[in-house]
Amino acid sequence: MKSSASIFLRKDYQKTDGTNPIYLRIIISGKKKDYSLGVSVLEKHWNAKKYEIKAAHEDSFRFNLLIQKELKKAKDIFFNYAIRDKYLSIPDFDKHYKNDSYNSKSFYNYIEKQIRLHIGKFSEGTIHTYKTQLSKLQKYKPRLEFGHIDVDFIKEYDSYMSCTLENNESTRTKSLKFISQIINKAMVDGIVEENPFKKANIRFKRINSNREYLTLKELEVLEKLLAKSNLTKSKTNVLEYFLFSCYTGLRYSDVKQLRYKNIIDGNISIVTKKTQKKVEIPLIPQAKRFVGKGLPEQKVFRVISDQPTNRYLKVICEDAGIKKHISFHCSRHTFATNCLELGISIEVLKELLGHSELRETLLYAKTTNKKKAEAMRKWI
Repeated sequence: MKSSASIFLRKDYQKTDGTNPIYLRIIISGKKKDYSLGVSVLEKHWNAKKYEIKAAHEDSFRFNLLIQKELKKAKDIFFNYAIRDKYLSIPDFDKHYKNDSYNSKSFYNYIEKQIRLHIGKFSEGTIHTYKTQLSKLQKYKPRLEFGHIDVDFIKEYDSYMSCTLENNESTRTKSLKFISQIINKAMVDGIVEENPFKKANIRFKRINSNREYLTLKELEVLEKLLAKSNLTKSKTNVLEYFLFSCYTGLRYSDVKQLRYKNIIDGNISIVTKKTQKKVEIPLIPQAKRFVGKGLPEQKVFRVISDQPTNRYLKVICEDAGIKKHISFHCSRHTFATNCLELGISIEVLKELLGHSELRETLLYAKTTNKKKAEAMRKWI
């Protein structure tokens, strides 16, 4: 399925003020549809080669941002369907692009209004929570309207918190609950009509202390999938640096910054981005084969952003028949859990993971079903 999105100035229609409207055109499997962007300019202000408004126009910066936003929105829809090998029709695209579930009102302005209205009524702790969650969201997405918050946004924000911020499940759940609660307030105020959390049947369960990880057998399944060489280049790339992390325990942020100068005599020597603590990890053969050769300052892997990485991993695991919710951070859990099952001591694991306190490492030391079964066999 071929799809494309482009911006054009509609020269066959001119408004009474002499300006021509700007449109987004999408083409899917040879069929096209045009969407007005609500912006019109004189033809002399349109750069046909760069598909943008010339700097001479007084609102060029603002209008060009809008054009880029709408173009990105269209391409994101294409990407989400392509990565899942799903067929995208014009009606499907239209449904996602228009996204009329909510009024286009600022989510952030509404939160700020709630803070102003409830100072003196809410506790200091609640006000602090509102401000903290607002700041966290703004760093992820500087501009957010109610209409942008759908099932995909929820999943991608959760992925961002997991991979980029490395928040644990409890922290991520609190942040998502906050968004849902704000939307519920907006529903009462008549600003929005429905809550995407309820529409998608997303429920906040009690946090399970078990950490998702891949067993050695499941790693073998992924290795075999990689060896078949029938994956796309993008999937192959993601799977390689994911498996590398499964064999080294490096976080996403550290795999992303890993350079050839950090690999010395068969060991990784790196100052971790999260804790600023230096760790040294011996490279086992399974990990070493993913490391090629390069200049000292050259990065070892071509790591794409966290959200596409996790989307690829979801599809890869589906292809491999692994029925687990796997994100990139699961690679670190995989490394830690398998180290313990292979008999590596908790003290050594603490150093490999770069933990400051042993209690952090002890979270991985929960007895697995495999160990339970082995222990109970002693009765036989």
